[in-house]
This record gives sequence, structure tokens and C-alpha cells, in this order.
Amino acid sequence: MREGSSELLAEEDLTHWPDWPAFPVDAAHAAGSELVMLGYMIWPGSITPDSLLGWRPVPDGRGWSARVGTFEQLRDAGMRDAQI
Repeated sequence: MREGSSELLAEEDLTHWPDWPAFPVDAAHAAGSELVMLGYMIWPGSITPDSLLGWRPVPDGRGWSARVGTFEQLRDAGMRDAQI
């Protein structure tokens, strides 16, 4: 979702993952790759010790979300060396 909005950017059904509803690291990597294909990256500052590669569980327990930005937003924020 966009920050400050309920507009959904992307949604992926991951119930086929073996340990659903757990969100394994492999699923986090796959979901991040999906975002890149849509033109987004997980905001680097959101990757913290209490997140899973920037992903956090949504309050209703139905899924996971991450703060994302477009490549242009990351560049404009001074993250010119962001690599994927």
C-alpha cells in the first residue's frame, strides 16, 4: 500500500508456500522480486532487526507489507547507489 493511503500497489497470494501463514525468508525474497518487476523497491531504511527483509505483518494477520518507493523516489532521497 502507498504510505498514508489504503491504495494497494500489489498483492500476491502466497498461500501455496509450504509453511503458510508463516512468511519464510524465501517468500520475502520472492515478494521483493515481484515488487522490482512492478518498478518498486523496499525502502532501505525499513530493513531493521525487527522486520523480515523490510516486511512486517499487517495488523489483521492476513498478510505482510513493506514500505516501498519507486526507483526515482529512492534516487531523489539520495540513494543513488541502490542496486538490485
